[in-house]
Amino acid sequence: MRLLTASVLELFRQEIRMFLRDRRAVVLSIVLPLVVMPLMLFGSYWAEKRREKQLETVTYQYTVIQDRENPAADAEFRAFMDLVKQTVEQKRQTEPAAKDKEPAKFAVVSAGDEAKRLADGKLDLYIEVAAALKPGQATRKSPKQFEKDPEGGGPFILPDRNTVPSLAICYRADRDSSRHAATELRSLLMQYRRDNRQQLLRMRGFNFDPKEFGKVSEHDLATKDQASGLYVGRFLTLFMLFFLLIGGSAVAIDSIAGEKERGTLETLLTTAIRRSEIIGAKMLLVLAVSLCIGLLQVTNLIVYFGFKLIELPKGLSVAISPGTAVLLFVLFIPVFLLMSGLLLYVSGISKTYKEAQLNFTPLFFAGIIPAIAPMFPGLKLRSVMVLVPISNISLGVKEVLVGKYDWPMLAVAWLVNAAAAVYVARRLTNTLSQERLITSSEKDLADLRGGPELFPRRVFIWFGLMWVALLVVAGNVESLTSIWSQILVNVVLIFLGGSLLLIRKYRLDVREALALRSVRWPVWIAVVVGIPAALVAAHGAFLLANLLIPVPKKMLETFGEYVFPPEYPVWSLVLLIAVLPGICEEVAFRGVFLYGVRRRYHPFVLPLVVGIVFGFFHMALFRLVPTAFLGVVFTAVTLLTGSIFPAMLWHAGSNATALLLSRWKLSPTELTWPYFAASAVVLVLAFLVFWRFRTPYPGLRWRAREKR
Repeated sequence: MRLLTASVLELFRQEIRMFLRDRRAVVLSIVLPLVVMPLMLFGSYWAEKRREKQLETVTYQYTVIQDRENPAADAEFRAFMDLVKQTVEQKRQTEPAAKDKEPAKFAVVSAGDEAKRLADGKLDLYIEVAAALKPGQATRKSPKQFEKDPEGGGPFILPDRNTVPSLAICYRADRDSSRHAATELRSLLMQYRRDNRQQLLRMRGFNFDPKEFGKVSEHDLATKDQASGLYVGRFLTLFMLFFLLIGGSAVAIDSIAGEKERGTLETLLTTAIRRSEIIGAKMLLVLAVSLCIGLLQVTNLIVYFGFKLIELPKGLSVAISPGTAVLLFVLFIPVFLLMSGLLLYVSGISKTYKEAQLNFTPLFFAGIIPAIAPMFPGLKLRSVMVLVPISNISLGVKEVLVGKYDWPMLAVAWLVNAAAAVYVARRLTNTLSQERLITSSEKDLADLRGGPELFPRRVFIWFGLMWVALLVVAGNVESLTSIWSQILVNVVLIFLGGSLLLIRKYRLDVREALALRSVRWPVWIAVVVGIPAALVAAHGAFLLANLLIPVPKKMLETFGEYVFPPEYPVWSLVLLIAVLPGICEEVAFRGVFLYGVRRRYHPFVLPLVVGIVFGFFHMALFRLVPTAFLGVVFTAVTLLTGSIFPAMLWHAGSNATALLLSRWKLSPTELTWPYFAASAVVLVLAFLVFWRFRTPYPGLRWRAREKR
């Protein structure tokens, strides 16, 4: 398709005029991204200064809970606080550096029901004073025994070797004033303790500053701009995508879904303009708005971070030159193109404006999640992450802002996103050219009928929800402390329960959906032989991935102890780690999921798709490659045999073998390349048996252009 034809450009001009007339779209797409950054910077700076001023000028109210066993402790502490205040005031008057910050003010109030008064905000903190005494002794110095340093260094306490004064500062961390009061009071007490200790040492002949003994100094070789650049770089791509998705969606949703609802799109289709040109013009509109949003944000970076037009919050100082800003904009261009295509695709597959808004939500989170890659300290651009769209650009932006320019990896990241954008644009043109997707007059028969015909279109959405449930529920429920509870929730409830729910909801035939078919007897022998071979081959795949993303050995040992806890008997771990996952996970992935995508991809692509999804469900990044490899093997076996039972046996056998090797202290790390070569040969022989006695999975899409 020729993009810049006369018809496309004319349609693009008309789309721009219609966009500029839509005040809501202009505000969301142009005005909001333009004003939010300066408002955020100015607001955060003003709020920080106001908060600091309020916290410095306020008088904190506290009370002292008397030690019942030592009534003198209350009076002693009050005298102690008076001496602390005197010392602080002397230091403020004698040391110019201390005049920049006024000392915090404290006022003692009457005691009584301290905890309730603290919760109600009538107290900022209260102090419990006690003294730990040696057995059989109860002597304690009175406040009169506070003395002055003979050399005039200020007040100090003569220590009593029989008593050790102790106090607890009780405050509320959910209130700024209470938390700040506790911090200031602790700082005063610690400073006074240091001064008091130093004076006591001088009295006994130690005529040097204890801070100079064994002094340790730190030297940060990174500049202030580099340190701030690391902070800003972690969030810049996330911030950029947020405005891109919010502003671009307002234009994209109205561009197709809105016109469907108004009926204007059908009028446009009656003209002589080709459908691909209509899509091209709308794509140019969304892309133009996206580029405008990106240009505005980059301009904000230059104006507010580079020229420092607004005073930035404390500690935030990033040197962004015009050249750096241009580089950032160029890096974001393929991301803008990719997200524009996805936004237009969501608008095209939606029949109404409201449906498009609902479909935008999963796209929003799917676009935001890759942008958080810079927040993980172990991820670098010079790794396999350079092949992950959006994540690679976000990592590259962080490195650019800290002054690191890895030009080869930046170029690869740019090309990867550009390739993804081109692929999405081609898929967009092919998909939206279908009559049932670009018009609202024709109803989708699958939507009307529901049931098994609708399931293939919803399978990815449902498994995405299962992934979120696995991530949120199983990872954050405090009660899931035992391996029993985790297996029951993750494997039985989410995988098995979710799969059975889908079978019931879409009225699927259980035998077909779960591939419950018998196989020939040589298949079982090949499975048993292939179990150890696949484990060794999976470890080889892990070693190859470890070259790109190194995993600390300590992490692997900790993970092994977590998965195979030694306090459990072997039979229970075989049930939990091998049998239940072998059944429940295979029902989910080689059963329901494979059944839902069997016609979406070619049989040679299906194992890769199902295997990668299977790997992502195991969460840990270092487990992705070996688990996905085993998932590919299990899927290929299911496709060749037409049955889920061999995959169940293989899955359970692999987990049981790994468990026994862990109990016998046998590690595959000692294996060399001849073992990996031998395992590959055995695995090939096993698949030759599967091929020889194959009963292929029914309903596969063998022809490349077969209609789903």
